[in-house]
Amino acid sequence: MATKYRIPKLDTIQDGINAFDDLADTIANPPAGRPLKQAIGQSGRAYCDFVGSQPGQAIVSWVGQPLVSALLCKLYWDSQGYDAPTYAAPFTGGQCEGTVYRATASFVVNVRGADDIDLGDFSATVEVFELTYNGPISSASIELRGTGGTGGTTNLCQLIVTDAGGLRPAITLTSRGNPGRLTNLRPGAISFARISGNPDICGDPPGVLVPGSNPPPTPTFPPGEEPGFEPDGQPFFFVPPIDSPIGGDPIDVPPQPDPDSPVDDTPTEPGEPGDPEETVPGGESSGCAPEGSELTGVFVEIIEFPENAARFQNNQRQPFRGAGYIAMGWPALLGVDVSGGVINLEQFFHAQQRGITCWRVTANTGFELRCTPYYRELNPE
Repeated sequence: MATKYRIPKLDTIQDGINAFDDLADTIANPPAGRPLKQAIGQSGRAYCDFVGSQPGQAIVSWVGQPLVSALLCKLYWDSQGYDAPTYAAPFTGGQCEGTVYRATASFVVNVRGADDIDLGDFSATVEVFELTYNGPISSASIELRGTGGTGGTTNLCQLIVTDAGGLRPAITLTSRGNPGRLTNLRPGAISFARISGNPDICGDPPGVLVPGSNPPPTPTFPPGEEPGFEPDGQPFFFVPPIDSPIGGDPIDVPPQPDPDSPVDDTPTEPGEPGDPEETVPGGESSGCAPEGSELTGVFVEIIEFPENAARFQNNQRQPFRGAGYIAMGWPALLGVDVSGGVINLEQFFHAQQRGITCWRVTANTGFELRCTPYYRELNPE
């Protein structure tokens, strides 16, 4: 299952500056030698491509999101030579209240004829005479909408306007000989001029974010893994599981810490012991926590050792040196516990963080070890 990663809020960055900068660096430089960070970095790049190529969809009215997204993605954009989104007026003119306007729109569109034959690009600047518009005009866009022509197979390039009276009827901007299919629409400038011919003195509408002059490519996402927004508007992206190096099911990337969750500092018990397993001399034992549980540690007992085993002799316990190696972590992602270089006859090795699920104990030649894992429910009632 893909793991959700939330984009930090502006008011929480100060409390997690290092984490924010680390995420920005991971996106700019996904580390090849760190598979989990690499997966996060690659997914973060796709998110930044989305922000840079489609800022109108990727950025919503959420306080600080344009700033946060730009900060997060800037290192990556700079490293690839991409330009950040920029603010631009979606159209010019049309803002005087009670004034009547006429529209002019330009665009480029590809035309596909019968049998999908490419008829080339068609570009035009069209002055709309069929309708007039009442200021102030709040939105204007050029879109491919609906169908028309013989058999209803022709997409229509249309001007969509909302003025002081609401959404106006769509105006078809072009038809070209025989019916064809329109693709790859590239909207151009839209402007409004007073039909009286007098100067328009009320300025332009507020700017909106549009792609820069050299935006990143438009990404695609697997179904159900598209970037989205929490109910409060906070954006997020998904990190898919990574392939297991030894086969089997893919490995989920660990979830992102939730900065809004209170830290539980209440002391906890080590949980319940699992079934003990014994290694043969020089062999190993391993296991993973039951579903819904975490590993708290492994109790290791030395039940057989070589006669000439190396021991520390500066205290009465005389612990063994090099009896074996203790590793804990997640499936196929285990890390060796360096404290295992010294083992008493009986010793408990603690998991170094919450959420760890798997363990492995490897005995050195001549040593036989009994290993008892301890597990604890993640969310006990």
